[in-house]
Amino acid sequence: MRKIYLMGIMALASATFAQAPKILKSKFPAANLPAVSAKKITASDVFVPSSEKIEIPRQTRQTSLNKMSKATIIGVTQNDQQTNASIYNRIHVFPDGKISAIWTLASDGPDASYITRGAGYQHFNGTNWMPLTQVSTRIDPERTGFPCYAYNPTTNEEIIMSHIVKAQGTPNAGASGGLMFNRKPGIGPGSAWTGTAVLTESDLSIPSVLWNRTKVSGDYVYVVASYTDSSSTGIQKKRVKKAGVIAPMVFSRYKVSTNTWDIVNQTLPGYDSTRYAFGGGDNYSIDVKGNEVAILACDLTDDIALWRSSDNGTNWTKKVIKQFPVGALKLPSPVRVDTTLTSDGTCNVVLDDNNKAHCFWGRGLVLYDDTTSSSFSLFLGQNSIDYWYEGRPDSSITSVAGSPDVNGDGQYTLNFASGVFTRIRYGNTSATSAPNATIGPDGTMYLLFSSINEDPSIDDGNGGKYRNVYLSYSKNNGLTWSDTAFNASSFIGIGEEHAFGSIARTVNSSLHYTFLQSAINGLYSASNNSGKTGDFNVYYVNIPVADVMAGKVGVKELKNNVIEVGQNYPNPSNGSTVIPVNFKQAGDATVTITNLIGQVVYSKTFTNNSIGLNNLEVNMNNANAGVYIYSVETEGYKITNKMIVE
Repeated sequence: MRKIYLMGIMALASATFAQAPKILKSKFPAANLPAVSAKKITASDVFVPSSEKIEIPRQTRQTSLNKMSKATIIGVTQNDQQTNASIYNRIHVFPDGKISAIWTLASDGPDASYITRGAGYQHFNGTNWMPLTQVSTRIDPERTGFPCYAYNPTTNEEIIMSHIVKAQGTPNAGASGGLMFNRKPGIGPGSAWTGTAVLTESDLSIPSVLWNRTKVSGDYVYVVASYTDSSSTGIQKKRVKKAGVIAPMVFSRYKVSTNTWDIVNQTLPGYDSTRYAFGGGDNYSIDVKGNEVAILACDLTDDIALWRSSDNGTNWTKKVIKQFPVGALKLPSPVRVDTTLTSDGTCNVVLDDNNKAHCFWGRGLVLYDDTTSSSFSLFLGQNSIDYWYEGRPDSSITSVAGSPDVNGDGQYTLNFASGVFTRIRYGNTSATSAPNATIGPDGTMYLLFSSINEDPSIDDGNGGKYRNVYLSYSKNNGLTWSDTAFNASSFIGIGEEHAFGSIARTVNSSLHYTFLQSAINGLYSASNNSGKTGDFNVYYVNIPVADVMAGKVGVKELKNNVIEVGQNYPNPSNGSTVIPVNFKQAGDATVTITNLIGQVVYSKTFTNNSIGLNNLEVNMNNANAGVYIYSVETEGYKITNKMIVE
């Protein structure tokens, strides 16, 4: 397995190449990341090879989508890892305005190995979402994870494809058991789900595929997945190798009319040991339109490559968008790799109405300069979503999005004290990462992505910054992009972690997307971020397209210089409670309290609040015992928290 040196968080297209403390990290996703200290990095220009046609993102101003957006908590989970890298399809909008959404759900935490883990399912019937009490258990018949949603309009069937990893305390615990093919006739909660294990290996000592991406078109269900590498521990000690690639990415196809898998776990042409040594979980994306299929794959030391099929995935052609200097890199290697731009393992492909593929990936930067070493150097501070599309006249790669310069110093800078760096990491993905795109009926392209917010006024008290979900758009089929990156999640709360943004493919009068919210930044791992425990909220957001284009959203800077909201007290309370609010400028504020199904149980506007601490007294004497969500809103800022009534 390959090992990686982490060189620290760095600035927009900038880095310092002084040696930083080393950690070892397998290419394959793992539950735990080794602890490491990180040096404070000062921004400086990074060398970009002249052969690279890369531009710097032109976002110079950050704005947030304040009151014009509508957000709803649609689910709760104890599992904050919603992907290893690329974003799953987690939300679907129907022509009549109904919506289905999914996530990785667990009611138990990491200490219990997420025994209850599975697919959470939520549905909006055009008026209301299902009560949270009805979406608190998985739809799968056994422990699964990392679900992907697809809808079959021909059979009017909802599909959730999850991967199976046997729960602790059960036979073959820890074994990867293929995919759970969950199906339900009709739309919404009226019918029961049925789950069938598919694409499994008959010998349980051999790992099956995990981390699927599933699409439906016509008579076919298309699946891209990857074998896990379980060679070191557990029941599965055999490494799957196909076309010379260990734990490879594979393609499968299910024919609906005959109820058969007519293609099973095949490697794609050109995906072999000449260019690939190992596969990787979630380092790929798929889109389908009619008979056209597009698969994009990437990783830190692999080519960024696009496979295309015009006959439903029977025959393929391969296009290398960006070639890594060394094929099938195995370390130690006699070949040095100079500071090289690559991908961070997150990617997304979208087909437009002309069946042209638009390809996005998070920028990565790697270095291998010691031919005796079994590790390479990785610069995790890259702040760019890079982009290429089929038929582009100059065939160039451009940088179309990144976290904006908030503090106005002309650069994107993240400085971290020792120990902070590892806590805020999301595996080996870059500071800006996880692109997820869609195209509206008028051809406007919308790009959702994840990035660490550099705002110097907002951190976790220990120098750690928070991730937010951002939005950019292009009105000319990707030629140019908006010069403002909208912060598409900060209106939920300042100083919160917002990650794993998944945007619906259908754009009507609004954009629709989901993301995960938590109070603590970074991705959970037992060694780096052990204090991060749930609940984690799954948010659905509705943004009117007309308001985005008219500039009616994103009119306020993200920096909150208006209010600070504390935890209510007493909490729990038996009726009366106080919400402490520190007003940085005098004004009015509205307190709204909802139950867990979104019904408003209390609303009051407190007027003429003075600068400084104001205790807003709330009377909940008529409320039933339970958990409630309270929000304080003023001047376009809305801060949300939980309270308990006994």
